[in-house]
Amino acid sequence: MVVQQVPQKPSFWTRTRVLITVIGTLVAIVGGSLTIYFTLHDRPKPRTVAQWSTEANAVCDIMRGELNTKFLAGLNRMNADSEGQGDPQATAMNLVETENLYKAWVGRLQTLKLPDTRADEVQQVFRDADQLERLLSRGSLLISQVDPRVPDAEPLRSQVVQNVSEMSAAGSRLTDDLRRLGAIKCIE
Repeated sequence: MVVQQVPQKPSFWTRTRVLITVIGTLVAIVGGSLTIYFTLHDRPKPRTVAQWSTEANAVCDIMRGELNTKFLAGLNRMNADSEGQGDPQATAMNLVETENLYKAWVGRLQTLKLPDTRADEVQQVFRDADQLERLLSRGSLLISQVDPRVPDAEPLRSQVVQNVSEMSAAGSRLTDDLRRLGAIKCIE
């Protein structure tokens, strides 16, 4: 005689354990999927150099006219001073005013959010701008010491000429940096 065993129903706890395992697995899958979705979906797009240069161009559009006017007036005054026809004190004051405008311009550029790529190049713009700012300050100090009766007195004349040469080189580097970044309005 063969005894047939009657299949027994799984116990209540076995069924509950299986059900909890299935529900836990589903919750983990849904939760992980939602986490990945929200992490990737709401991620801001990287800030580009083009965005930075657009904002820099807007700043330069606003400030360029006054800054260029002051800077050119300063150059004209320095030329007159070198010919013995100018007023070194007025030239020095003009350079101080130019330096203050320049500081405001650089300050506005520094408030712009850096791009995610090429941020080091934007930082180089600020380093070059700082150097030019120091040279403007030094230039106004040197020029204020010039005696209008003897504008070619040495060694002051050589120091002024050296400072102007360094300003020119720093300005060229800054112009090249801005051009590479697309901030064309800043160099027009």
